[in-house]
Amino acid sequence: MLYISSNTMLKFKQSLIDILELCKEKCINVGTWVAVVYQNNWYPGEVTHILNDELYTVNFMKSKKVNINAFVWPTSVDVQDAE
Repeated sequence: MLYISSNTMLKFKQSLIDILELCKEKCINVGTWVAVVYQNNWYPGEVTHILNDELYTVNFMKSKKVNINAFVWPTSVDVQDAE
């Protein structure tokens, strides 16, 4: 089980924003860990494919029902395309 506190998620979000602003170009590659917002919640995942400059295939973790800031790998793979 992986537990990620809300403070860690906020720092992670800000780090991603800072990195992308510093790069001024796409820094996302296969294997890059990203956090994607969906229905006002953040979900961590790993980029598995780059479809184009704006679209990536991501293998997502799921939040635990008890604590939405704790994430685990789902029993069935959750792979989605994300911008």
